[in-house]
Amino acid sequence: MNRRLSMFLVAVVLLLVGLSALSQGSEGELTVALMAEPDGLNMLLTPAAASFQIVMYNINEPLLRYTADRKIKPLLATSYEVADRGDETYYTFHLREGVLFHNGAKFTAYDVKYTFDTLLDPNTASPNASLFSFVKEVDVIDPLTVRFVTEGVGAPLIGYLASAKGAGIIPQGSDMDALRTHPIGTGPFEFSEWSPGDHITLVKNDHYWQPGLPHLDKVICRFIPDQAASLAALRSGSVDLVDRMVGENALQIENDPSLKVISGPQNLVQILAMNDARPPFDNVLMRRAVCYAINRDEIIAATDLKAEWGSPVGSHMTPLSPYYVDLVGRYPYDPDKARALLAQAGYPNVFKTTIYLPQPYQFHISTGQI
Repeated sequence: MNRRLSMFLVAVVLLLVGLSALSQGSEGELTVALMAEPDGLNMLLTPAAASFQIVMYNINEPLLRYTADRKIKPLLATSYEVADRGDETYYTFHLREGVLFHNGAKFTAYDVKYTFDTLLDPNTASPNASLFSFVKEVDVIDPLTVRFVTEGVGAPLIGYLASAKGAGIIPQGSDMDALRTHPIGTGPFEFSEWSPGDHITLVKNDHYWQPGLPHLDKVICRFIPDQAASLAALRSGSVDLVDRMVGENALQIENDPSLKVISGPQNLVQILAMNDARPPFDNVLMRRAVCYAINRDEIIAATDLKAEWGSPVGSHMTPLSPYYVDLVGRYPYDPDKARALLAQAGYPNVFKTTIYLPQPYQFHISTGQI
């Protein structure tokens, strides 16, 4: 499905944290309230953000990683080289030695090849395969060296290997169905249990390759889609952290000395996507009219309630991305121009359409309703 992206808002992550959790130091448990329950934990088979949030970096690690300042650094790889071969580009990665999977198997280049061969295999039917469609082959040079061959320059590869769904390495020969409910990786936490409808528990990987990590012994991810219920759980002490709190609830507890609101930019953008293969949005005038009709600042003021908790962005990339281009001024709010474009498109009075909103994320729902 082809889509034109018309309106973008970048959200600021609001975490409500119990101070008792912050004071626990390097041991103990952390209970996190998450909005959604995953539909599976095998990132080769699901595009769900809820799955990615639990699995990526915690259970399954990619070859590279983003730092807090959005620089790309080695993770399971220690270094890499890029060689231009004309119509192809070779990306050669040198892998970290001595890394173990949670099942005790050694991490090698064969696991990297297996992960991406499986991801790109049409029989896998991975919803994330298209992200790496420009990868022609993955070759094992030796047990600790692997080479990706891409069509052309393969420009997105480095960024995708640090963050894309499906980039976390799984053991060679893994059962895809088994990984849905019991993922195995090299990360700082191991999967422990999944109580459907209630929680997922991760426990410390005692054989993790990074000395001194992780700081926690256990992380319990509770599924609480209702924001009021998650806030009540935080106040009662049954959870230590609430992820992605809406601005209205964050304002309620800013002055509570027992709680702390942590805000900061995240790689979340809210997108109004129009299907340009179907009427009426197959008409470019309609798409432009919608762009001019949306008051982004008004939406942010109504949903985030503080200017620093959200900002308009001009593309579908977050400003945290090194690939972000600021196009905020391309479609300024101009209702008169929007009406004129609608008239040119054959809708001089009014038209109706339906906006589908992702459940159960309240911040997306609130934005869509406005």
